[in-house]
Amino acid sequence: MTDHIHKRLTDEQVRTILDRYLKKELSGEQGMNLLGLKRRGFLKWVRRYKEQGKDFSILPNRTYI
Repeated sequence: MTDHIHKRLTDEQVRTILDRYLKKELSGEQGMNLLGLKRRGFLKWVRRYKEQGKDFSILPNRTYI
């Protein structure tokens, strides 16, 4: 998909999908399809979810000078 994940889904929706994937309730293929991502992008979100824990957000991290 060409649009950004934060424009299509809410934090809670993404959290639920990633949580279910990590609990092995969803396969990687199912998670990728639900999020509309390819493997590399999906695994990036999984890693980010694991690192951030309860502070996880799908909004882009931007720093302004």
